[in-house]
Amino acid sequence: MKILTRLSKTLTRIALNLITLAGLAWMIWYSLQLFTHQVPNPLQGSLILLGGFVGWVLFIKLAVSRYCRTFPSFKFTVFALLCLAIVFSFAGVAPMSDYKDTLVVKWDTWTQEQDAKRAEERRLVQEEAEKQKKEQSVAITPTPVPVIPKAVEPPATIPIGISEVEKEAFDLINQARMEAGLKPTTWDDKLYKLSKAHTEDMADKGMLFHTPMGAGYGENAWGASWGRTSKSSLARTMVNGWLSSPLHKAWIMHIPLKTSVVSIVDDSRGQYASWTFYMAGDGGPPLINKAYNMWQTETGGSIPWLDWLDVKGYPSNTEWLVGK
Repeated sequence: MKILTRLSKTLTRIALNLITLAGLAWMIWYSLQLFTHQVPNPLQGSLILLGGFVGWVLFIKLAVSRYCRTFPSFKFTVFALLCLAIVFSFAGVAPMSDYKDTLVVKWDTWTQEQDAKRAEERRLVQEEAEKQKKEQSVAITPTPVPVIPKAVEPPATIPIGISEVEKEAFDLINQARMEAGLKPTTWDDKLYKLSKAHTEDMADKGMLFHTPMGAGYGENAWGASWGRTSKSSLARTMVNGWLSSPLHKAWIMHIPLKTSVVSIVDDSRGQYASWTFYMAGDGGPPLINKAYNMWQTETGGSIPWLDWLDVKGYPSNTEWLVGK
């Protein structure tokens, strides 16, 4: 008997849930019809909706009255509504399917934007890394010209004396020579004046170039065109750039060199540097002579030395230079 009573209450509760759910669904549907102006008579439609709501409330009151004593489960009602909404959205029943499609489109758009943003960040990081490898360092074999170079004297505004960054770069070059088993070079104030004048000239013109052959000295030139290198890392950045370039390194490791200096410009004109040395009079390192002879053979001097190096892809491509 108890089993029948419990079963009767359960069935009654289920019936109440279904009726409550149906009434709620009807009110939602009719509200949409009314608010989207699909009901011919708005006043009549409003009265019908109000009457339906009152009837729905009275039905619930009746269910919990002393005649029925059974209260419909709103948890079950909400759960059933959610389940129906999901089923309708994937079954193609409007408007739930339209809402689902809109949400899917928005989600896909958001994920694509995030993927594009991450890809752009990776591209910028890779671009910055490549720029660091392609510093504007050009091999410094003096360009032969028939014109006798003018006397190079530093302008009166050029300070005499070396800065901390210039001394650091000079020490790093000597350190690299000593690590290779070579003697360090010594500083020369007169050569520093010539080097500083050349570096100032590059900064004024906004380009890299080299002292013509016949001056008795030459330089490794350096310049950055994509922003500024911090003062704390400027010396190491330029020296590492020279050491990673075969033609620059050949001069740094040239055994006969005895005297060299470093001059740097770091102001509103940009960042430029010269490692200047007195030539030993033997034509330079073998690698430099090889490149110079190739330039003469291929161009006869008709193409400027730096332009020819650009054509060769130097310094990113050095296979032509080392014979690989």
